[in-house]
Amino acid sequence: MALGENFAVLPALRGVVSRGPYAYMRHPAYAGELVMMLACLLSKPSPMALAVLLTAVPFVGLGILTEERLLEEVETYRDYA
Repeated sequence: MALGENFAVLPALRGVVSRGPYAYMRHPAYAGELVMMLACLLSKPSPMALAVLLTAVPFVGLGILTEERLLEEVETYRDYA
């Protein structure tokens, strides 16, 4: 909800959001994804759940790095960061 029109699945330069959870951390959506996968693993441990989490971590990291590279071009984001 905090992202509003800035929400999308793939990283892109859509603007800087600094309200809601973004007031406290730069990538709460990505953090939420990882926490959800960890919770699934902890609630019903299995090799598949572990594999999903371990596979997702580098992709989430790549998404964060891609977004950071795009957003560091925007002065308001540099101030926010």
